Amino acid sequence: MSSILSLFILSSCTPNMGVFDKEDKNFGFDDYYSSFGDIVGKYEENNNFTDDSYDIEKSITNENIMEFLEWEDGAKKVEFRQYVYIVIPFERDLKIESLALYIASNSTEPRNVELEFSLFYFKDSDSCPEDNKLKKQSDPDTKTEDGKEVVIEYGDPKKDDRIAYSTLNVNHTFEDVYFENFHQTTTGDSYVSDNCLLAKEDSYLYIRVENNSALNRNMTPISISFMNLLVRAI
Repeated sequence: MSSILSLFILSSCTPNMGVFDKEDKNFGFDDYYSSFGDIVGKYEENNNFTDDSYDIEKSITNENIMEFLEWEDGAKKVEFRQYVYIVIPFERDLKIESLALYIASNSTEPRNVELEFSLFYFKDSDSCPEDNKLKKQSDPDTKTEDGKEVVIEYGDPKKDDRIAYSTLNVNHTFEDVYFENFHQTTTGDSYVSDNCLLAKEDSYLYIRVENNSALNRNMTPISISFMNLLVRAI
């Protein structure tokens, strides 16, 4: 068992998921599933951004995945792709203390590549970045304006606005990337002194895989898969 997963486990071997434990003495799976919409992976294909959508219960987090870190036979697996954003929709208000997601690289990729992840929070769908304004690998970095070369501003959220970040030396087995100590200072909400994320119903969390973003051409892009989203809310 990974060190991060152990933070979510009580001595009775049931997940320590905060408020969800209060809904069901054997972990509130139904309540947990109803708290999130389909998890979306955004990646570039044929010079456009496209989505893969995954049901949280069948493909992301369930008893089998939590115990074995593998999908059940017949379940829709999260395909290995160079995901730029992993999007988590919230279906209810949550005060989130920590979040973990398990990541693996494709067996064709090099081992032990450091991935950087940035988290961005958007209060509603209107404030989310538009796919057609995200920077693609084919897009130029600069343009000429008034005789000067200037950096082009695309629709991707800026690193200065990220509410948390983490890194992971990714390998061919699923390992956790862990987020806590959220800094929610740019969403119109007052600063949260206990460093929790105040997620509202119909809001979104974007996890950007910096290595796969055209914003960072100096970083090594990696095809990844993901599973086992663990959100501890209080």
